[in-house]
Amino acid sequence: MKIGKWVRAQRLARGWSQAELARRLRAVSGGGRNIAREVGGIGRWERDDCQPHLGVFRQLCVLFDCSADVPLRLKPKRKTARARSRTQVSTPALTTRDDDIEAAATA
Repeated sequence: MKIGKWVRAQRLARGWSQAELARRLRAVSGGGRNIAREVGGIGRWERDDCQPHLGVFRQLCVLFDCSADVPLRLKPKRKTARARSRTQVSTPALTTRDDDIEAAATA
C-alpha cells in the first residue's frame, strides 16, 4: 500500500473529510504551519501525485496513532546466504594484557 492510499484509508476509517484532517493537522502542529492550504495537498497525497513532507508525515502518524514503519512497511532485513557466511568467519582468539603479564611473569 502506498502512503497516499494509507492516508485515505486512515482518514475514511475515522470518518474525517480532507478539511477535517487538515484542521487536525493544524492542531497537532500548533498552528505553526498553514495546513489549511494543504487541503488540496491531502487530495494529491491520496492520489499519490506527491507525498507529505517528513514533518507532516510524523504528524499523520501521531494523528493516526501508529508507528512510521506501518505505512512505510518497514521490515527487518533478512540476511542473505552471503551475508550469513561473512558473520561466521572465525576470528583468532584475542589475548588480554593481563594474560601477557602472567605469561611474562611465569617465564
